[in-house]
Amino acid sequence: MVGPCLAYPWLVGRAAIVKAVNVEVLLASVATFASFALGLLALRKGAAAPVLAVRSSSIVIATLFARRFLAERVSWPRLAGSLLVFAGIVLLAT
Repeated sequence: MVGPCLAYPWLVGRAAIVKAVNVEVLLASVATFASFALGLLALRKGAAAPVLAVRSSSIVIATLFARRFLAERVSWPRLAGSLLVFAGIVLLAT
């Protein structure tokens, strides 16, 4: 993962990166890092199965939000995948 991060600025130029980065991008970056760090902390403090079940629930939530708030068309395969993830979460929780 480090390789592309080091190569990208040389390929597109510093000006393109500065132009693309704004407050929303920075906030999204911080939120992504915080989510990852909290996930690692949860894995250190608790058992892996419940922690990963909660992390996997984000797939189901993202599918619901995509339909409700972004007005995206949720295809049958995507819905079926979300339902399978939800079923796996239920199995791990019981």
